[in-house]
Amino acid sequence: MNKYLKFFTVFLLFVCLFCVFFVSAPNFFTFAKETSIGANGACVMELQTGRVLFEQNADEKMPMASTTKILTCLLVVEQCDNLDAWVTVPDAAVGIEGSSIYLRKGDRLTYRDLLYGLMFRSGNDAAVALSILIAGSVESFIDMCNSFCAEHQLLNTHYVTPNGLDDAEHYTTARDLAKLSCIALKNDVFAEIVKTEMYTMAGQRQATKEKVLKNKNKFLQTYEGADGVKIGYTQQAGKCFVGSATRNGMHLVGAFLNVDNMFDVCSCVFDSIFKTYAMTEVLPPYYHFGSMPIVHGEKDYVHIVSKKPFMYPLSLVEKNLLIVKITLDRNLKAPIEKNQVVGKVEIYLGNNLIFSSKIYTMERVESNSYFATLQKVLQNF
Repeated sequence: MNKYLKFFTVFLLFVCLFCVFFVSAPNFFTFAKETSIGANGACVMELQTGRVLFEQNADEKMPMASTTKILTCLLVVEQCDNLDAWVTVPDAAVGIEGSSIYLRKGDRLTYRDLLYGLMFRSGNDAAVALSILIAGSVESFIDMCNSFCAEHQLLNTHYVTPNGLDDAEHYTTARDLAKLSCIALKNDVFAEIVKTEMYTMAGQRQATKEKVLKNKNKFLQTYEGADGVKIGYTQQAGKCFVGSATRNGMHLVGAFLNVDNMFDVCSCVFDSIFKTYAMTEVLPPYYHFGSMPIVHGEKDYVHIVSKKPFMYPLSLVEKNLLIVKITLDRNLKAPIEKNQVVGKVEIYLGNNLIFSSKIYTMERVESNSYFATLQKVLQNF
């Protein structure tokens, strides 16, 4: 009797453990979303899809220190036609407090020099110089910054300075900062700047002979696949960091505000996400859905296809939660044009719509109705 009792007890324990794991599996695979880290605010997104894979206090407004310069750099890259054009440093950019590339009156540099000084050495003076050169004044440049935020729905972000020096009205959120950084990294020039480790300046400078700049972002040297972005610090903001890394086709961008051990924290969160998620081809390009019936056509059917591919970061558990919903037009009548929209495909992860695309016809189908046949006869007569 004891023998059977032991067997039943072990079996019951096994069933309980299995049930616990089955119920908690989705939470296990979203560990990175819920784990508390040493940051006042954090948000990690996959760059191409914008999917949030980790967040912690992501919508609280906070100071952002020199991560401010991400937008400063992006706007200059977008507005400047020739980054290798020579410019003279504006007087107002000389002697700016905080981190600096020590610009002096009369210095001649290129826009590219100033951008690398801005992002590598976090030059507050470089930020002011670029603002004036691009917009005519710092105030006008700040208007450009805030217009950009409004246009891209960064609604919890407001700029007062181009460099991130403390101001009560200069703030962002981890979510907005991650989203902004994703936008910036899609610009090839910006992406090239922030992943570079060393840069040799071309400019003529009064204060120093230093021409070789080293990127202060140690994440580039310490993390596999790292390719950006920017560090920052002020007394009010604390340490701030936006990190970026790409592995196996998945590009993570993480914003961390007021974070201790910023490189270690970013590495730990990224490691967890890379282990849990993988970029998955949910829908290949030009996927053939088969055919759909038509009436009054030379053929009884027409082939249909979706054009847009869809890649998405998914965990193993989530792959089994995908739902594909196809909606097609009813009573489709000839004539049918090639590339005619006849429906849509929607993909859900659980209850969340994550993708939608139109479905098109692959060929033209003529009508076989009496009037269409008569018209052909008359045309050929």
